[in-house]
Amino acid sequence: MSRPYLKCSVMIKEALEKASNELANARRLLLANEIEHSEYRLIKSDYEKKITGLESKLLELSKESNNIEPLLNKAIATLTSLDKLYENANNENKREIIGSIYPEKLTFDGFHYRTARLNEVVRLI
Repeated sequence: MSRPYLKCSVMIKEALEKASNELANARRLLLANEIEHSEYRLIKSDYEKKITGLESKLLELSKESNNIEPLLNKAIATLTSLDKLYENANNENKREIIGSIYPEKLTFDGFHYRTARLNEVVRLI
């Protein structure tokens, strides 16, 4: 799962919790006779709409995050044929391929090219 999904998911869950707590507070105010029944019904209606909308967003996000298999298959196919892609690439695309393999800058000491770190996914392959 990607981090944007997690961030959105957490934000929606926090908003859901806040809305539920505010609705519970309104219920307590009603029980304590601090607000009228008509006021509570308005508050309840507003918060139920808000909660339903947030739950729908959360459901949509979870559906989107579950459909990553085609993307993973494409990434694996690309990584396994990286040598062929590099051979057939123009200079700009070769630089992009090298940049994705070595996320930090390459240094040339006059004899050898070096990099401080290799992309973790490429290293595992």
